[in-house]
Amino acid sequence: ANYAKQVSKPTCRPHDVLIKIAACALDETDLKVKKGQYATFTKLPLVPGYQISGVVERTGSSVQGISKGDKVAAILPIDKQQGGLAEYVSINYINVVKMGEGVSFQDAAAVLLDGLKIYHMLHYLAHIKPSQFICLISSGVAVT
Repeated sequence: ANYAKQVSKPTCRPHDVLIKIAACALDETDLKVKKGQYATFTKLPLVPGYQISGVVERTGSSVQGISKGDKVAAILPIDKQQGGLAEYVSINYINVVKMGEGVSFQDAAAVLLDGLKIYHMLHYLAHIKPSQFICLISSGVAVT
């Protein structure tokens, strides 16, 4: 069966940025959605993929700090029906970060979620300061 269908390009509301997607990372969240474990939050049909990177094509009138042409990465809300396996996505600009110089689209999409989890744990839970040192044990394991 062919489940693919053509969808229109998302609209860009005042607080949104329209991103042309360059890379999408699939992870455990996508598997759980596929298995129906997040049925309360998701509506079918949907396009999977919640971690993306790409180039800003358009910005809404209220967007600040992000401009057309910026390379960005974002985590899409789980209840968003248009995910990262689409060609475009429109998302509130507070969910978008600019990519650093030299970071590939693939790397940005792949490390975004775990990187934010680690930042949150170090900054908000452990209150690590710039002059302090930490020891990472089993750093190759995904943070859940």
